[in-house]
Amino acid sequence: MRLIVFALNFILKMFCSLRNFIHVNRRFPRHISPCSTSLSQIQGPLCFSLSSPSQSSFISCPFVWFTSFLCIIRYPFVSRSGPSSTYPDDFDRDWIRKVVRNNQWDDPQIEKLFDSTLAPIWVPRALVELKEDPKSALKFFKWSVTRDGFKHTVESYCIVAHILFCARMYYDANIILREMVDEFQDCDVFDALWSTRNVCVPGFGVFDALFSVLIDLEMVEEAVQCFTKMKKFRVFAKTRSCNGLLKTFARLGKRDGMKRFFKDLIVAGSKPTVFTYNIMIDCMFKEGDVEAARGLFEEMKFRGLFPDTVTYNSMIDGYGKVERLDDTVYFFEEMKSMSCEPDVITYNELINCFCKSGKLLKGLEFYREMKQSGLKPNVVSYSTLIDAFCKE
Repeated sequence: MRLIVFALNFILKMFCSLRNFIHVNRRFPRHISPCSTSLSQIQGPLCFSLSSPSQSSFISCPFVWFTSFLCIIRYPFVSRSGPSSTYPDDFDRDWIRKVVRNNQWDDPQIEKLFDSTLAPIWVPRALVELKEDPKSALKFFKWSVTRDGFKHTVESYCIVAHILFCARMYYDANIILREMVDEFQDCDVFDALWSTRNVCVPGFGVFDALFSVLIDLEMVEEAVQCFTKMKKFRVFAKTRSCNGLLKTFARLGKRDGMKRFFKDLIVAGSKPTVFTYNIMIDCMFKEGDVEAARGLFEEMKFRGLFPDTVTYNSMIDGYGKVERLDDTVYFFEEMKSMSCEPDVITYNELINCFCKSGKLLKGLEFYREMKQSGLKPNVVSYSTLIDAFCKE
């Protein structure tokens, strides 16, 4: 039996070393789904999952799968660590907390743990033991990376992200998620995060946080894939996050992707807001598709949403640019009838479209109305009128 345990330990260390070597030297372009080394439900002792939401993950990372498999084989033969152990088989929760809280980083057991090639596997287990003390978990996580030659696995990042998010330490959790996305460009971070979801009481806000991080990093295709997986597991992104992705698509000029995603979120049952429609209406006008913009305007009213000042300004400006002046006046009058107060931008757009169409007197009429309503004309107002007078 001892010979079997020795042989398994030797093989496990060899493949873990090989896995670390491969991880350090491989770099792929950013994507969301080629590789996953995910943990399953972690409650108490750390156990490894042989499945994940992405079935292709283990095919892409055979060494990760095999080392995890060896860990499972090894567990039935181990007993509590003794003085001769090179790493602890059972963490004492009070011990690890004491070490972290008191900065006892020279503790012999800690030294043995990080001297072992299995340190990347045992660190996640230590983090699980610290889950009820999130500040200590984060402290241990940050200290670990200062060890020469040590690199956290994707599981470690996921575990600490779950712990911090459950503790409502959202700022720190977002930093961890950003680091994880940047560090593990060759791994499916969503699958890993999903597989470790039971580290704490299951909460799904962390997945929306990952979605938002991908958006902030302008990884729009990866964000769409993340949204698709969330939908598959009935985890729904916040409308605010979806609006952020629509805005990012618009800013990057990827309007086709933007329109596809808008359709996806409607099909998924998400409830678009006025802000959602404002983004889409503005996009349609920039493409010159006036009828599509009008269709969205009517759709938002059909859904019981009330257009705001931004919505009406977009409609007035969009129709004004194609010189459909009767429509601009129609939306202006509707705006006032809906108790939606026009602002300086509203009047500037009306002045601009009428002056550029050669109807200076009508432009002056809107200028006077703006002043009578208590609004102060700005540089844009005056420069538009001056330019129109010069062309008379």
